Amino acid sequence: MKKSLNREIDVINTNKMIRKITLIDIFKIYNYYKKNYKTMELFPLFIPYYLINKMDIYAYFNNKKIVGIVYLIKKGKSKNSTYNLGLFVTKEYRGRGIGTELIEKVCEKGYKKILLGVREDNVNAMKIYKKAGFKLKFKKIIMERDSE
Repeated sequence: MKKSLNREIDVINTNKMIRKITLIDIFKIYNYYKKNYKTMELFPLFIPYYLINKMDIYAYFNNKKIVGIVYLIKKGKSKNSTYNLGLFVTKEYRGRGIGTELIEKVCEKGYKKILLGVREDNVNAMKIYKKAGFKLKFKKIIMERDSE
């Protein structure tokens, strides 16, 4: 059976909407990241994970421009699998409630268990996650060594 690239669309109003993205949208997101950010380490996973149905990505559109995304990467094969969540809103659209709307959209879709990581200094993101019902499980320590 061939998988359809068409996904559900949920219109918020005529100029703004949140919907599951298509493969074409992934390339739009890639071009934005490439132009505006130095790091692209996660992006190579988007296309293969999307194609094998291990990743759901919702985008917030403002006048047909993607200004925020939330993605969930499925861990495991069962219906009740855990999902790792990532959230991104473009700098010029932060502080407008877009991150909150994206998280709310994901929460209403019925994912059973969602995990996420956030840096301790990212206070705004922590506020969004706490508001959506996420609770702190543990703090993670990352160590780094620079070579001379």
